[in-house]
Amino acid sequence: MELLVTVVIIGILAGVTSFSFSKALQKAKAKTAKKDLLMIKAAQAIYRAKHGYYYPHTPVHGGGPNGSTGFMDAALNANLGLNFQPDSGDICTSLSHSCSNQDLPNDFDCTVICGWVGGGWGYKLTEADDMPFCLVQPGFDPCPE
Repeated sequence: MELLVTVVIIGILAGVTSFSFSKALQKAKAKTAKKDLLMIKAAQAIYRAKHGYYYPHTPVHGGGPNGSTGFMDAALNANLGLNFQPDSGDICTSLSHSCSNQDLPNDFDCTVICGWVGGGWGYKLTEADDMPFCLVQPGFDPCPE
């Protein structure tokens, strides 16, 4: 009987601990996403100073009107001098970075998405924003704070 009580108590503690650990991982990824967006904004300012416009300037991979298109980590790394690495884990399959340029040459719109099967969350930052804000869209969870 005493052994059974001990096993039950250990099971309850393990369940609470794993939930707390998962929540802590989400918060850490959210902080990383915000930091990444602030790094992209600084890199965009340098890019514009050198080229006269924000990255991306021309459509790639099909693209859209006025150079609007999404870009992933490798293109941001190469063109903005960043070093985002693929990041995998149980909480997010990865942090996915992308930018588009809707209003040449005066604006950019960048996002970092943390997605997994059945959910996800994201942050967004534009040229006019001082700090990243939670990206609200259908199917997304509230951003961890």
